[in-house]
Amino acid sequence: MSVWLNLALVAGSIAAMFGLLAGVSVIGRAVGLPGELQRKCVHVGTGLYALTLPWTFTDRWPAALLICLSLAVLVAIRLRRAAGGVGEAVHGVARKSYGELFLALSVGFLFFQSHDRPVLYVLPLLVLTLSDAAAALTGTRYGRAHFKVEEGTKSWEGTTMFFLVTWILALILLLLMTEIDRGKVVALSLMIAAFGALIEADSWRGYDNLFVPIGIHLLLANNLDTPPLNLGVLAASLIVMMIAILAFAPLLRITPHAARAYAALIFLTGAVTALQNVVLPVIAIGCHFAARNLRPGRGRFPDLDLISAVSGAALIWLFLGDTTGVNALTPTISPSRRRPSASSRCWRGATP
Repeated sequence: MSVWLNLALVAGSIAAMFGLLAGVSVIGRAVGLPGELQRKCVHVGTGLYALTLPWTFTDRWPAALLICLSLAVLVAIRLRRAAGGVGEAVHGVARKSYGELFLALSVGFLFFQSHDRPVLYVLPLLVLTLSDAAAALTGTRYGRAHFKVEEGTKSWEGTTMFFLVTWILALILLLLMTEIDRGKVVALSLMIAAFGALIEADSWRGYDNLFVPIGIHLLLANNLDTPPLNLGVLAASLIVMMIAILAFAPLLRITPHAARAYAALIFLTGAVTALQNVVLPVIAIGCHFAARNLRPGRGRFPDLDLISAVSGAALIWLFLGDTTGVNALTPTISPSRRRPSASSRCWRGATP
């Protein structure tokens, strides 16, 4: 594909994003759509278009350019949101959220990390697009039983819907896009659905747009070849860890929300990397507890702030290490972790 055609596709994609934002804003004002519903319409439209990127661009640089430009446009809209206009579709809610920025970052991470394994891109992004929207609409319309999180409440009905939609999506896509046996498909789908529902329920400020797709991607990438028995042990370890940290939450003076988030962070770190890599986050958490007791900070949610910082740093180093094939413990390039050749970067015609 020529350079000019790639640039034209990038320009067309940016124009389509503006068109989506403007269209949802105009329709929302005309028919009185709530801000949350407008935001979800943009979310679904953006996610569905992002699914086409690996087949739209045969090279990586146009996708990188598109993601960078999208981030720049979204930041500019955020800075000018007080003026209304197209920004109403993503900033018309009262709660503080950076979800649109995290969505763009997630698409970039998935695009560059999935290589020639389409299921690692399609499934996490489809879960983020459809499960999240279904959960939000269900919770808003039918939510009656609620549980407390730091910035308000969420509904059990919405979380249940997220689990069910994710489970169905995982079953269908793993059967269609992989060659693993059906028993393992069921077990892996259940684990993905449960983990995704946990992360979505305990996310805040739009972090679910970052943590849910990347967490599911990492679980898939590291467990597509894992035997069902080992998957059961992995799921049991999450349950045991969750029960243990919730039991000690009052002693540690942390909320149930923060306790669940800590458990998810430690579990994912150990599940997708070597177990020794859990040591550093645990030390950071211990130092945080000590510092919080000795000299409390001014943040409203210090535990969630720490989890955000640790997760962000981990994802950056994971991306850099996987891209370069070099890490701090073994500074050599592993043949299995080398970047794909130019001929393998296009997904067009790729088979599972």
